[in-house]
Amino acid sequence: MNPRSFSLNRRTWLFQTGALIGTAGLGALSGCSSEPFAHFEANAFSAPAQLAIWGLEETSRAKVAKKIWKKLDEMDQEVLQAHLTPEVDFQMRGAALDEAALILKGRELDGALLSIGEHVLALGERGFRPWHVGVPNPINLKPLLSFDLFADERLITLGQYATYRQKEGDEITSKSMVSEIGECASCSVILRGAGGARLAKIALQLYTSSQNDWQAVMKHEGLDTVLWVSKEGHYEASKNFASRSIMTDARESLTII
Repeated sequence: MNPRSFSLNRRTWLFQTGALIGTAGLGALSGCSSEPFAHFEANAFSAPAQLAIWGLEETSRAKVAKKIWKKLDEMDQEVLQAHLTPEVDFQMRGAALDEAALILKGRELDGALLSIGEHVLALGERGFRPWHVGVPNPINLKPLLSFDLFADERLITLGQYATYRQKEGDEITSKSMVSEIGECASCSVILRGAGGARLAKIALQLYTSSQNDWQAVMKHEGLDTVLWVSKEGHYEASKNFASRSIMTDARESLTII
């Protein structure tokens, strides 16, 4: 992996497969001595990966990023030697966030936000404020809504635009979720303190649930912050998800469950 650090401005939205990581209100970040912030991006598990760090000195932030990318690369190589399925691929991305979190928590930083594909994990804060993230509209991939992600919360968004890898014999192929038999266009779940592999498993259950069944999955798993989008573009959200969200596109509306 070749991680890259770059500058952001207050109008930047960083789009990746599963979420939009917002930097609104942070001002000029990387390269600005008044802000202890750096942002890095790379590729992990054949998916876009992003790391934002608040705190530490510039050289320390770069060292942490390199250590994390190296760890993710090692884990990915192990996955590729195993029996790779969509379930394994998504769950390992979540487990990789757990390993990265251990590295980050071992440093004296104020906060970090890490994403691998559809997984996002928040640690600490971004300068006395929570991290602000969002999810795209699965129909046109434009920003749909945004919200604050608090310390130790995870967000996972599985959409028809997401990709996964599958191993057949010695051949590894990349496929899109749109080619799979899913009952929805996308689903998003926010959960605090859960393991990444478990959250990926729950998201896959929601993604393959019908409009009549996803609420049963939510209740069975003890969730209270869920967004479910039908293939026809109908948006349904739990009360907690709706109450903490800001609609990016005012033309869209949510049905609160």
